[in-house]
Amino acid sequence: MNRDSLRNFYDQKYRSPEKTFPDKPDRVVKSLLQFVRSGHVYDIGAGEGGNTEFLALNGFKVTAVELSPVGAKKIEDVAQKMNLPINVEVGDMTSINFPNDCEIFLSTFVLHYLTRDEGEEFLRRMREATPVGGINVISAWMNNTGFYGPDHEGKFSFFRDGELRNMYLEANWEVLDYSQSPSQSMLLNSQGQLRSMETASIIAKKV
Repeated sequence: MNRDSLRNFYDQKYRSPEKTFPDKPDRVVKSLLQFVRSGHVYDIGAGEGGNTEFLALNGFKVTAVELSPVGAKKIEDVAQKMNLPINVEVGDMTSINFPNDCEIFLSTFVLHYLTRDEGEEFLRRMREATPVGGINVISAWMNNTGFYGPDHEGKFSFFRDGELRNMYLEANWEVLDYSQSPSQSMLLNSQGQLRSMETASIIAKKV
């Protein structure tokens, strides 16, 4: 799916007054509070703002970046209604200019929309933009999820066992938290039930 098609797809989904995704933070985002309780977070691929809202309510300033203008407007409306420290940008993760005033960079469940080469370049740029002492927070699908068929092996969702952790260790970062665990997706299995898929999640600190 190209970027315009992806934008249109989520514009359509987000036009519903109901939330498309569960209105709660991802596990790795809740875990972040064990290591840091303040700072400026850059939430890339913020969707409808579940992680953004949670972090803003817990003492963080947040810049939410979302491809879909409709999704971005939803976040903006909540921020204004609740008077939260949230700035919203409409942007594409493949071409964003990483800011130099954020300590924490967050990306959850969006890397599978990039090819492997695009994903590696995105993570390289994100690590480079992170200041010493800053943190990266990532969750992504693993290669045993069945998310795509065999003809999509180039998709970056396919982290192999331990690969995400090793990527940060090899870059000489401190891994504060790492897990591989089942996570409920929004995809349905053959029985019409929400599919549980394996995810890799990391919180890493630049040293």
